[in-house]
Amino acid sequence: MTLMRMFRILAIFCLSLVLYGCVGAAMLYKDTVPYNSDIILLSEKGYVKSIKPSGDPSIHKTKDVLERWGPPDKKEIDGTMEVWTYHHGITFSGVWLMVVIVPIPLVVPVGREDTFLYFTDNTLTKVEREYGRAPGVACGLMWDFADGGWLDPCIRW
Repeated sequence: MTLMRMFRILAIFCLSLVLYGCVGAAMLYKDTVPYNSDIILLSEKGYVKSIKPSGDPSIHKTKDVLERWGPPDKKEIDGTMEVWTYHHGITFSGVWLMVVIVPIPLVVPVGREDTFLYFTDNTLTKVEREYGRAPGVACGLMWDFADGGWLDPCIRW
């Protein structure tokens, strides 16, 4: 075996050790998540949390929402319920393939990421958030740069 051939084999071996996610795929789709208990509105318009951190005041009235996020992008009245919509991004649907280190996105925009606030008698009763999700799987040799060490050969998220 020549020295040049050994060098090529060694270089390919070393490069293969650092390829992140050699083979994988993710499916992107729009999903709706309801929030029903201890709702707080984060300072960034359109984002919510369902667990109230200490020291952050709960927001339960229309005036509180207006102070935090300003006027909604859309208002609807459905019987006794008033629905406020806040837009905050674009959501995509499709497939994201990863082959060696080249990602191949096969996705299209399908709408906006929205947060819907439901009020009855000026009191916040329910929150729903529509946004894009991307569960997937990747297989190959992957190094965990944060903690050091090799990850499982196949991971899901």
